[in-house]
Amino acid sequence: MSEQWPRGFAEHRRAQAGAGLAMAPAERLRWLEETMATLRRWQGRARAGAEGGDLDADLAAVVEGERRLLETSCRASVDHLSELLHPGFVEHGASGRAWTRQEVLARLPSDPVFEGSAADFHPVRLAPDVILLTFRIVGARPSLRSSIWVRCADSRWRLRFHQGTLAR
Repeated sequence: MSEQWPRGFAEHRRAQAGAGLAMAPAERLRWLEETMATLRRWQGRARAGAEGGDLDADLAAVVEGERRLLETSCRASVDHLSELLHPGFVEHGASGRAWTRQEVLARLPSDPVFEGSAADFHPVRLAPDVILLTFRIVGARPSLRSSIWVRCADSRWRLRFHQGTLAR
């Protein structure tokens, strides 16, 4: 063992291999270029959503899901709500109360009418399978809203968390 590699050269090479550093120079360059291209793609998608530009299919699906949740026909149907709400769904309402998925499924269909309209949707991809969506509700009770949508194992986007805050 040396001062340069206190755990030994073999351990140093294993660590390098795990980090992709033991690749041949041409292979390492190709790997780095592919990684950077992927990061630029993700960054561009998030920026497009934040700036209101062209939305990719995932961002558009999340906005559509949120819009559906504001429709009376969807809110009145346990089946429709079940399709859109993640099994671990939690809402922190503008009233200050927390709601679970089971509570929403039990109560919302009996009073499905939503007054107001949604505006200023801003989806931002936080990870490949996680999107943050912020928007405003305008009307009698204006509020700021934020939702976290996750892509589940069946490839569907489901609402995992929602919060409403009364606005002035």
